[in-house]
Amino acid sequence: MFLGLAYGAAKQNDKAIRFFKAGAECGDDRVVINFLTYLSHTGQYDLYREESLRLARRYENNPRILILARNASYADGDGELSMYFARRLMSMLPDGPDKDAAQEDVEMKNAQLAKFIEATDLDTSQISELTRMVANLTKKYGVIAVSHDYYTSPDGSAAVICDVFCEDTDVLSDMDIDIATELAMSEFFVDKNVTAWYRGKKREEVPYTV
Repeated sequence: MFLGLAYGAAKQNDKAIRFFKAGAECGDDRVVINFLTYLSHTGQYDLYREESLRLARRYENNPRILILARNASYADGDGELSMYFARRLMSMLPDGPDKDAAQEDVEMKNAQLAKFIEATDLDTSQISELTRMVANLTKKYGVIAVSHDYYTSPDGSAAVICDVFCEDTDVLSDMDIDIATELAMSEFFVDKNVTAWYRGKKREEVPYTV
């Protein structure tokens, strides 16, 4: 883990990832959390999603790792896998208001995703491609993408909303324009009933990144 952090600080990503991966095999939850945080905070979103799902199956008793995997699978449009991690997480919570609130949040997000799929007629792989496109655009601006929501309006139009660590309205506006342009230039998404935009968040408002 320390070698991973050291190479990461030196911006030698390949070496950092190699040592983090090796450390994650040692059974220490802290290494996994540092590894996933490193991937998300350096904009390596595709690898982040793959590793968070893989590692959550091994470290399935760590609530924070389960939260990250649940969010990653949700961002990929995989409602079934997201629910699996969510149920695993809730089984660890004692009965009470916190568990009730978590259950309500899970059900709400699952309903939003289902409504989004119905409106757009996109399958899981297509939603994954879309949300990764949305997340990866933020690297151009040095902005960290942290979560995704699915929005469907009463008239049936749909959008992916990407939360980012950014409070600069000009940057958010530029990213909105860029993602609209990318979708318009995509042979697949140009004819789909879907758009995307970015929503700025403060770090303290989003405790866990995706």
